[in-house]
Amino acid sequence: MLSLYTISSKPDAIIEQCKLVDPFSYSPLYQARPGMQLPIIIQKENKIELVMAQWGVKNPFVGVNRILSTRPYNILIRKQRCAAPANCFFSLKNGQPYLIRLLQHRLFLMGGIFHSAGGDLSFTLLQVQPADMLNTMMGQMPLVMAPEKLSSWLGGTEVGRVMHYADRAGSYWFDYFPVSKKILNTGNNKELLKPEGMSRYTLEAHEKKLLVLAYEKERANRSNLKY
Repeated sequence: MLSLYTISSKPDAIIEQCKLVDPFSYSPLYQARPGMQLPIIIQKENKIELVMAQWGVKNPFVGVNRILSTRPYNILIRKQRCAAPANCFFSLKNGQPYLIRLLQHRLFLMGGIFHSAGGDLSFTLLQVQPADMLNTMMGQMPLVMAPEKLSSWLGGTEVGRVMHYADRAGSYWFDYFPVSKKILNTGNNKELLKPEGMSRYTLEAHEKKLLVLAYEKERANRSNLKY
């Protein structure tokens, strides 16, 4: 999996879907990378708010299987969980980058944990086992959730339930398609999100259509047979 994702939804859409109260603004990032200041959502004194934080607490990603046994993650997971709004993330297969998105939600959230030091915030994203349809694309994927799951993720108090929730968070339907290799080392370019081939969803629809046509042709041939 690439340490790369896109967040470009309008602030009003994020506020509405995540049920935030305070207004905010940010600059869309089509290729968000570690070290950048990015919007994350946290719960502070029972209030859910959006703040800017630097992506990377030691590592940009950490697997959930390491959380409970590795400092500082085993401490942060208890009370300092966060969610990063995103529109898509990326994977690399045989040297080809792929854009991956949820079919049901243009805007989704990626679960993580945040750290505060001297007033500066940083965060890391959690990795889980991939959804079945992404097994061939990557060994790990972000912990993804729909916006309506936000309060459950941020407000959970029992670590066991939080980790169980994380294990099941990859059960959404995904679509993916190849994009330009320039995305691997180019800054903030919306044009690099364009497909350079058929998406999984389009390819499956095309294959189903071919099967239907083949079946109709075979049925027509059988009806012409004389016994």
